[in-house]
Amino acid sequence: MRMWAEVFAAALLILAAGDGLLAILGARPRGADRTAAVASSFGAGVALIATWSLLLALAGVRASFLLLASPALLLAAGRIRRRRVETEGADAPGTNGETATRRAGTLLFCAAAAVVLFQLLYVFHFALLRPVHGWDAWRIWSFKAKVIFLEHGFPDDFFTGHWAGFAGYPLGIPFVESFLARAATTWDDTAIKLLFPLFYAGTLILFARLLHETGRARAVPLGLLLLAPAPLLVHHGAVAYMDLPLAFFLLGAVTWLTRWERKGDPPALSLAALFAGFLPQIKNEGLPLFLLLTALFFHLARRRGDVRKNAIRWFALSLPFCLPWLLFKYGAAVPDSPYHHFAFPGAAGAAVRAIEFARLTATSLFLSGSWGIAWYPLLLFPFFRRRKLPAPLLLTLAGGFLLFASAYAFTDSYTFLENGTALGRNLLVLLPLGTACGMCLLWDDKRSG
Repeated sequence: MRMWAEVFAAALLILAAGDGLLAILGARPRGADRTAAVASSFGAGVALIATWSLLLALAGVRASFLLLASPALLLAAGRIRRRRVETEGADAPGTNGETATRRAGTLLFCAAAAVVLFQLLYVFHFALLRPVHGWDAWRIWSFKAKVIFLEHGFPDDFFTGHWAGFAGYPLGIPFVESFLARAATTWDDTAIKLLFPLFYAGTLILFARLLHETGRARAVPLGLLLLAPAPLLVHHGAVAYMDLPLAFFLLGAVTWLTRWERKGDPPALSLAALFAGFLPQIKNEGLPLFLLLTALFFHLARRRGDVRKNAIRWFALSLPFCLPWLLFKYGAAVPDSPYHHFAFPGAAGAAVRAIEFARLTATSLFLSGSWGIAWYPLLLFPFFRRRKLPAPLLLTLAGGFLLFASAYAFTDSYTFLENGTALGRNLLVLLPLGTACGMCLLWDDKRSG
């Protein structure tokens, strides 16, 4: 019982660190309800603790728990700064959401609330009942977290031995798992999984926030009814793979980019940059997704007519979270997965692979995949194609599909498409965006009031 109290306390310290960081940076989301603010602070705290732990490990510091938890002190500094910051012009928190909720229909709202509550309880129960049991979750990710915990950093052969999966895979989330274990003063394969139900809850919260920001607040109950029980999403809320954290941070970046596009809100841009910058520390797929979001940012900034000032904000908030790992990985020539190396199969071979990707993706989304009917609203696109979809949402979703298709077409990762081990996880990363896009087809701005 004491161990669980210590682990939950560590999770609160992550939240405190993120809340303080956002306050100091002036990146607290305006106009968001309290749950969206908490989810954003949690994401910022994960990114901060992971990056701080990485820097200490690279410096060779055998950090104690108190040193690792020191970013939580930012909470006090953030509170002081927040009192001094003028809040003129800020939207009233929760106003839009509460109004939309009242309009949504009592029956639909109650059904959505019941489903979300049931799924949350199930995910927490399932996650905290069993130790890490997925092969990749154990061999590639959690075992590295255990080594970091036991060694207080990197042992000499951490990046050269073949005992812990692929050496070049990012360590952002394993560092946070190790942080939770450090709080409990012991390694426990069940306790460190607390992160993943929190990512599941945060994904649902940011999904609802994204629909608010697109002007489709009335679609939130139906969207949650489709997304929350999606079997593969629920499963990943209880296992220790990295695809759900990747989906959470990608969704957060798109959510706050959408607000910035619509409202020109500088804190929203700062928050989007922070979420985007942490993507390369989660999985190797995070780097191309970060580059995609950066290209999207420049596209939106040119439309707004203020590229230089906003570009400084974007890179000042994103690069501190992605550069330490990338500079170390490529500077130290850490070996990467052989499956990620460029391997051009010829024009005909690439075309065959792309067609196979499209076929298997369509089959997974609508016939054989573990999604429920979360992707089905996208089938309405031919009937509502004239409806204007938010640019950050549509372009990120389309770009994400293109990135995964390119990876299978031009690298040896194609073998994982053939054996069916990776496609579902890739699509999981895009699931919240796909469901949100479907809700935007069902509801337009006029209907949302």
